[in-house]
Formats: sequence, C-alpha cells, structure tokens
Amino acid sequence: ILQTCKRPKFESHSELIEPNSSSLVTLFRFGLSGHSLQYFDTTVSVPGHGLPQFISVCYVDGIEITRYSSDVGRAVPVAPWMKKLEDPDYWKRNTQLYKGNKAGYKQGMKILMNSFNHTRGFHIGQRMFGCELRGDGSTRGYDQFGYDGKDHMVLDPERWVYYALVDQAQVTTQKWNSPEERAGERSKNYMENICIPWLRKYLVYGEEELERRVHPEVKVSDQNVNGVTKLHCQVYGFYPRDVDVKWEKNGIDVLSYEAKHVLPNSDGTYQIRVTVEVAAEDREGHSFLLTMLHHSHTKLCGRCGRGALRTSVLAVLRSCLTCVRLPRPLCVRSSVRTYFMCRLQWTFFHAITDVLLGAITDVNTTLV
Repeated sequence: ILQTCKRPKFESHSELIEPNSSSLVTLFRFGLSGHSLQYFDTTVSVPGHGLPQFISVCYVDGIEITRYSSDVGRAVPVAPWMKKLEDPDYWKRNTQLYKGNKAGYKQGMKILMNSFNHTRGFHIGQRMFGCELRGDGSTRGYDQFGYDGKDHMVLDPERWVYYALVDQAQVTTQKWNSPEERAGERSKNYMENICIPWLRKYLVYGEEELERRVHPEVKVSDQNVNGVTKLHCQVYGFYPRDVDVKWEKNGIDVLSYEAKHVLPNSDGTYQIRVTVEVAAEDREGHSFLLTMLHHSHTKLCGRCGRGALRTSVLAVLRSCLTCVRLPRPLCVRSSVRTYFMCRLQWTFFHAITDVLLGAITDVNTTLV
C-alpha cells in the first residue's frame, strides 16, 4: 500500500490529525522528483490485514532510507549510508516523535471516520508530504491526504492553504486555514527551514548511491490479437527513476495503449512498459520508432553494429540500445548531465504480413 509498488498521483495519503505544534507538520521531510525527501504515512482503524496500526516510510530520491512501524516501536535505518549520521540521538529522538505522531494519527482516524459516518470496520488513512530541490536551485513543498484510497485534501504550495477535495474535508480545511491554526504557514516554514536542509544533509550522506547511474535494459516484442498488433517495450534495470519512453509513428508521438507507470525493482532500480496498438492498415508504409531519454554520465551510445535477423519481421542493429533500420542511435549531450537518446525503428514489411499473425517476437537488448 505505501511502498513503491506504484507511484501514480496521490499514492500515499494519511489523514486528518489536528495540527498541534508537536504533531506532523514540524517533523517530516519528503519530495517528488529531482532531489526529493518524501514520507509515506499510513494508519488503519483496526490493525490487521498484514498492516500495523501506523507505519511511516521515508525516501530520498525514491530510495527508502528509514522506516517506523508501530509493531516494531522504533525508527530504524534501511539504507546502509544512514548509519553515517553523526548525531547519536537521531534514532532515539525520531522514535519518540513517531510515537507521538502515532497517537495523533489515531485521533485523526476517528475524525475521518466520523466525517464519513463510519462507526466500525477497516479503514485506511494515508498522507504523503515532503520537499523537492530542483536543478535550478528552486524548491517545492507538498502535502496530500487520502482516505480509503481516495483523495481527501491537499496543500496549495503557492498560497499555502489547504483545499478540500471531498465535502467531508471542508470542516478540517476551514479549521486548518483559520487565523488561529494557520497550518499552511507552519507547513511552509517546515518545508523551507527543516525539510530542505535535511534533504541536503541526506544527499551528502548518500552521495555514492544517489548519484549512481545504471543504464537500462530493453525488451521489445510484438503480439497480434484479433488482427491488431501490439508493440510492447519494457525498459528495466535503470537508475535514477526519471525516464522518457515513447513510441512514434512516422515521426509523430503515439499515445500509449496502457498507462505508463515507473515501477520499482527489488534492487533499487526501476522499470517501465510502453505499449501501442497498430491497426492492420498501418502495417504497410509506416514506421514505428521507440525513443528513450534517460540520465547517464558514464557511457554514450556507441555505433550500431549489425546483429542477427531474429525474425523476418525486423532487422536488428545493436548498440547501447536496440536500433532497427537506423545507421546509428541518436545521442544528445547536456551541459549538466549527459543524456542518451536511442531510437528504435520497427518497420512492417509488405511481403511478410502473414508472419505477424499470431507471432510474438522478443528482442532482448542490453545497454553496454
């Protein structure tokens, strides 16, 4: 639920603790993209279903570094480099803060359930908040809440006020935005004066791992179902998380048949799959290109060498990525980082249309 199983929009939320001075707003540190510090907090009405009553997980640049579970009862390091923290009281102090927040979340769950007229049963509250340090030096903070898997309320990081996303959140947002509470201003202070400094500190401790670059591996396949061909591209084993993968038809971007989500692997790298549908009438006279852009400062795309013809459907030229019917991949340099961008052209041949029917062709490639 709160781990990096998936990271679409409000994947994590936790809810409605009344924001007193010792509660959540002054405690945590999080983020989104670029360099980020991010917390995912989850509380449940009744322990069970494999979940403790309260759990909080911290990520830096998408890497889990610490966690707290009410079952364990203490904050523990996850990333090895977190043991480099110089403050000997860090874990003891954070454990006490987590225990205090557990009580706040428990009360917040009661408020949530009452607002929805829920008197019993299993319910879940989630919260995601944190900060982001961008390449140009600017910063951004955010705070998002949810209840039973649905968006509940959110912080506007421009005006620093909370907005209700459902009617049941109106009472809480009005209270939090009142002159007496001024929760948004306290969130701003936390983001700018606590979260960002801690993010910078974590980046120093974890520099070796956080600055690493792992090239993707790519698997391309085609599948024919009821006369419609699906082109699948799976890009996996890459780090950092940010990647842009898309199909083009005759040089024009094609919308993916499936939603594109970057998912985590158990080794700390990531994967993504992009699929497009090709109608029967598009098999002739059209070319399909796969383009990928990913951070890399270790190796650039090399010259494509001719590889084996895996099937009569396509000819493969191999390099740092699969390149089909291109003399060489296109590589782009950046003054900040070196990017590689390789293009894969997938061409359907008029003479072998029948071969496509029912065929599934896997092309495995490795970035070298």
